[in-house]
Amino acid sequence: MSSQELTLLYFNAKGLAETSRILLALAQVDYNDQRYPIEIIDPIKHIYVRDEFDRDKKAGVFDKSMGKLPILRIAENGYITEIAQSKAIERYISKRYGLMGVGLLEEAKIDAVCECIRDIKDRYQKIRSGTEEEKTVYFSQTLHNELSDLVKVFDDGTKYSIGNKLSLADVSVYCLVTQFYDNKDSVKNIAANIPRIRDIVIKVASRPEVRVYLQDRPDTKF
Repeated sequence: MSSQELTLLYFNAKGLAETSRILLALAQVDYNDQRYPIEIIDPIKHIYVRDEFDRDKKAGVFDKSMGKLPILRIAENGYITEIAQSKAIERYISKRYGLMGVGLLEEAKIDAVCECIRDIKDRYQKIRSGTEEEKTVYFSQTLHNELSDLVKVFDDGTKYSIGNKLSLADVSVYCLVTQFYDNKDSVKNIAANIPRIRDIVIKVASRPEVRVYLQDRPDTKF
């Protein structure tokens, strides 16, 4: 494709767009990181103030995504295409910039790792609004078990999760461990005791493009 311009639309938050931002950083893609202001009232109950987003939603700006963010807007040769849904965006970026493995089999295995991570996140969301006792059990036992089980999905005999080069699967592992949870210190300690998880996090974090992105990105609460 020629003369392409990318715009990633999301809130001024990590949330559902951070994996895509890190993928774009790794690919060294110059893109427009359009961030809507958002004020957190109650993150557990999902109560926010987001006036600019609400205005654009009412105006139909997000109709192609059923009123939700993120959106990847692709302007190419006079045409604009929009991709909705965070996972679809991640896969598009990964396929376009060589971060989706080699061949259909590796691509499918990378997908499998990402879907396992989605399951882990979905289970935690139920814990997140639960009791303090449930959270204590989660961070003292459950998460270690889940990450240990995740390692079993990885390829054997490689330094990466799937195949022999960095992929969406590795970035998804990195984002799960370093970006997703509120209790980051506990998660860091858990990951440090699971060698495959620890090593993948280090591999992603040590990439110069990722270091520059993390240094320059806006400081947000979530």
